[in-house]
Amino acid sequence: MDTPNIHGMNDSEHTNRAAAESEGWSKPQGMHIPEPTYMPLVMALGVMCLLWGIVTTPLLSLVGALLFVVAISGWIGELRHEHRHSGAK
Repeated sequence: MDTPNIHGMNDSEHTNRAAAESEGWSKPQGMHIPEPTYMPLVMALGVMCLLWGIVTTPLLSLVGALLFVVAISGWIGELRHEHRHSGAK
């Protein structure tokens, strides 16, 4: 005779319930994760310089804006290059 477990079900009831719950399940599909990049760090540095330049000197704001533009274009370029070579459509 089966003894109830902590959930109040015996082993055969637990096995039947687990089999019934898993009938509609399928194996999960793989997920593509982008490669690591330094562009978010460069973008953060650009934003920091841009805002710090507002307080101190416009030259620092110009450097920050330039870093921001380089970072955003580089980041988008890396993602486009990776997307093109991953075989995605």
